[in-house]
Amino acid sequence: MKILLVEDDLALSDVVSFTLRRAGYDVQPAYDGAVALELFESGAPDLVLLDLNLPKLDGLGVCRRIRAVMRRAGVQIAPATLAAQGLVLDRSRGEVQLGDGPPVHLTGLEAKLLEALMREPGRVMAADALIAAVWGPEGGDRTMLKQLVYRLRAKIEDEEVAGFIETVPGIGYAFGGAE
Repeated sequence: MKILLVEDDLALSDVVSFTLRRAGYDVQPAYDGAVALELFESGAPDLVLLDLNLPKLDGLGVCRRIRAVMRRAGVQIAPATLAAQGLVLDRSRGEVQLGDGPPVHLTGLEAKLLEALMREPGRVMAADALIAAVWGPEGGDRTMLKQLVYRLRAKIEDEEVAGFIETVPGIGYAFGGAE
């Protein structure tokens, strides 16, 4: 993962860069806002760590220009929450809520699965696609997916509220019923 670190305090920048590199990240330091924009456009970082008080162009100005570049490039920023069929997934908190009920905490894997399904309500998603979305390159298998669906259903469905996740035999799963 490439990280653009924008910090004008050289000592702090060196300490943070050193720590991130030891953790296995590729760090590109920038010491002012103008250089940060140049490195952002040429380096395509995965993450930007940005100080607000910078010489030449402050952090907010850098941030605004990065949003503008991303907007022009058609980059979509995922919303913090997803909602479908009365169910609200708060990705930042790892919680799901149905109506006025209390929020229910999800594990990271449960949240990834629910997010993948909620992004395509009514569409049948192949088991292999869900496995890739949840476990990524580390991989999972169909048995692990089946167990994860079971655990997620136990948290979001009961006798009164059922049917959020539909099993489509031989294919995969759908959120809110298959098309």
